[in-house]
Amino acid sequence: TRAIMPVHLFGRPAAMQPLRALASTHELRLIEDACEAAGAADAQGPVGQQGDFACFAFYPNKSVAAGEGGMLVTDDAELALRARQLRNQGLDPLSGKAIDDHPGHSARLSEWHAAIGRVQLQRLARILAQRASVADLYRARLAEDPRFELPALAGPGERLSWFTWPLRLAPELAHRRDALIQALRAAGIGCNTYFTPVHQLPYHRGRHRQVALPVSDDIGRRCLAVPLHGQMGAAEVDRVCEALDRLLP
Repeated sequence: TRAIMPVHLFGRPAAMQPLRALASTHELRLIEDACEAAGAADAQGPVGQQGDFACFAFYPNKSVAAGEGGMLVTDDAELALRARQLRNQGLDPLSGKAIDDHPGHSARLSEWHAAIGRVQLQRLARILAQRASVADLYRARLAEDPRFELPALAGPGERLSWFTWPLRLAPELAHRRDALIQALRAAGIGCNTYFTPVHQLPYHRGRHRQVALPVSDDIGRRCLAVPLHGQMGAAEVDRVCEALDRLLP
């Protein structure tokens, strides 16, 4: 093991303090996957500032959408230099000359995409407020419904950055999850499972030691992500909730 990679999943900060302590004890790198959590924070500060470096993504469904690509952030000059070499075919970022012992990729973010991203960053507070408003509408509609377990509210000092709004079906309804997704899609409502647990993916099943991960298995069976974006209003949320009620009697 060389690194720990906590994921700030669905825009919720991971528990960083114990992971930071664990990484320090064993001299491991701590890499934050903040691709779904731009603008999120815990009591220690914004995500992306507590690891050795952090990754953000700019795909169109993210809070900061720039078409495609992403960003690494770090305060480690050596890591920053290596990242710049890796993104541009192993070239030295200052001289542009090849460095034989540092192969790289063609992973450059274009200036056009970067310009869009800069504007989106300026709008981030407003974007997060809009998405939080939609999450609040869902909660108001579904809070008393025993068929669903809702995402937890923000804890003390936390700021959430809702990437999507993941419901969990009640355990006795887990077997109906996939049929419900198909029915919602047939009704014109986009939804997804988000995500298959990594240890269940065929690629990993055949290459790594199998372990018992009952919590991941349980969540993977019951999770259902409903639509969430900043342009949704009460009418759109009502339509989704009415469809859930109709299709899951």
